[in-house]
Amino acid sequence: WNLVVAGLLLLMAAAFYYWSVSGERRSQRIRQIQSTKCKDVEPGRLTEVRGTLKLLTPLQVPERPGECAYYRIERQQLRSAVRREADGRLHTTDQWETIEDRTEARRFLVEDESGSVLVDLRQDTEVDAPLIVDKHEEGGKNAGGFGLSLSVGGRPVETKVWALVAGQPIYVLGQAEREGDKIVLKSGADKLLVSYKSEEELLRSTQQDITLGKVVAVLLTGAAAAAFFLIKN
Repeated sequence: WNLVVAGLLLLMAAAFYYWSVSGERRSQRIRQIQSTKCKDVEPGRLTEVRGTLKLLTPLQVPERPGECAYYRIERQQLRSAVRREADGRLHTTDQWETIEDRTEARRFLVEDESGSVLVDLRQDTEVDAPLIVDKHEEGGKNAGGFGLSLSVGGRPVETKVWALVAGQPIYVLGQAEREGDKIVLKSGADKLLVSYKSEEELLRSTQQDITLGKVVAVLLTGAAAAAFFLIKN
């Protein structure tokens, strides 16, 4: 049993370490690439632009009025889990279970004082969007977006929505490619990065993630070593 626990702890440590390494790569990319005006974007280059989000074919924001270029909706319901104890008795605990987790994205424009450039969010992308809906509903109500009725079984439901809305300040770091007579920012060797944060805020939050990942990886590795030690003794 200790061997299984030690193995799981090592896998978790590796996952957190990989997360921190990914953060370091992202931080390095952000620091190395200088910001470019939209009119000066050239195809074939990793490019950073900052400006305002302008919608092309907007999406409806779930759970509130408004339009956006990207959203993620997560809905969780409090449900009961029943397990049998060692003595044969049944034990019931409440836990939150995800009943909906959906993302949708459309192309949009980043606009600055020099012009605009197209951004393609539809590929594999790293999106950092603000939380714009965070609500709690008691069971028995309609908990579905877009007219979809979900049975919530009388239990509480929590709904969160993250979205990139029109007019929002936006940061984009991606590969510039030519499509016909247009230049598009999209994922290349690295994922397209789109965030509502400024470059300075992104670097601060990324550094916090790097530090957290390394600290947790070290702690988990230590716990795994302790488990292996118990096996030998």
